Amino acid sequence: MGEAIDPSAAYGGNWFHFKNCWVVINEHTDSPFTAPFDITKYEEYSEYRANQPEQWLYGFRLRFLGASEEDVKNQPNIFSDPNEAFTRSGSYRMTQNAKVYYYEGKHYVGVRVSGLDGLYNSSFFTSASLKESIDTPFEIILKDPSANIPKRGTPEYLQLYKETGGACIDHNEDADQGKGGDYAPEFDYVEYLRVTRTPEQYPKWLTDLLNKPSTAKPKKK
Repeated sequence: MGEAIDPSAAYGGNWFHFKNCWVVINEHTDSPFTAPFDITKYEEYSEYRANQPEQWLYGFRLRFLGASEEDVKNQPNIFSDPNEAFTRSGSYRMTQNAKVYYYEGKHYVGVRVSGLDGLYNSSFFTSASLKESIDTPFEIILKDPSANIPKRGTPEYLQLYKETGGACIDHNEDADQGKGGDYAPEFDYVEYLRVTRTPEQYPKWLTDLLNKPSTAKPKKK
């Protein structure tokens, strides 16, 4: 094998390398370095790519920007309704890289997030971090909770997911591997219902459960 060739020496300053596209930080100092984005403008790579959803990657955290009924009605039917599952104050982790879909003569970018099976239109999301303060008072969305925790894919599951801002699930899902995205180990369904509803709002089964006489025996002195 021959000796390695220095590309700068062989081709001059015009040879291509991906780092040629990187930003030089501290350029006119004694400690310059390169980075894939300008860290003086963006806190994270995901924020740098906020306006390029086709570049969004597995593990990015997304925020829901909101969607009008008209917007949802006019989107391609390959996408699920984001208003059924998301709130503007929530943070949702991507389970795979964004994908480009060609539908009826147009290109769209679709994303998937932990805990949900649907494909969502990237137009309603951003990968930028939350900058503004959003006032989102707590709202009971799961109106008639059953005694058993809702199963993924059911309307009740979507309601609980939205009500908790996705906090009820473990944001570790990998859609390509088909694993993760289950309920978080620390999420206690019964306790959650107890503290987020008044006694008047409890379903009958929860009232009966909480009023059930204790079977614990007192300790002998």
